[in-house]
Amino acid sequence: MGWPCYCSRPTIPYLTEHQLGIFFLDRLECARAALKVLPDGAIRYAGPVPRGSPICILGGDDKSMNAATEQAAYASVSESKIAGLLVFSCICRKAMLGAGFVREIETIRRVAGPQVPIAGFLTYGEIARSKGKLEGWHNTTTVVVGIPA
Repeated sequence: MGWPCYCSRPTIPYLTEHQLGIFFLDRLECARAALKVLPDGAIRYAGPVPRGSPICILGGDDKSMNAATEQAAYASVSESKIAGLLVFSCICRKAMLGAGFVREIETIRRVAGPQVPIAGFLTYGEIARSKGKLEGWHNTTTVVVGIPA
């Protein structure tokens, strides 16, 4: 069960750009996007926030977010020859990047090469497991899946 977070007069644009980071031991494990501020001042998040979890307020800029997308793209094409890519990107990234969101797609295209077909869409959170991670529900991420040829 999650717990409410009380803030004085929070705004949705601030909450979109500064999500809640949840730690597991000393590692930042996931981000949670705020969905809405409730009448009593509590914030409802997309995904669970386990009671007693150590947290932090996250922020990102275009450069670091695009670098993370580039890393995901390289990881998806490094294993073998790729027939195509599936890309699932959280709608929160588009909200945060605005017009700069198109650079994420350009980055994936550059890494994969012009001959590799790409399909995907904006999601409301992403579900994906990765090596070394217990968490499968993500927010504000881009998941790039390589389909082997």
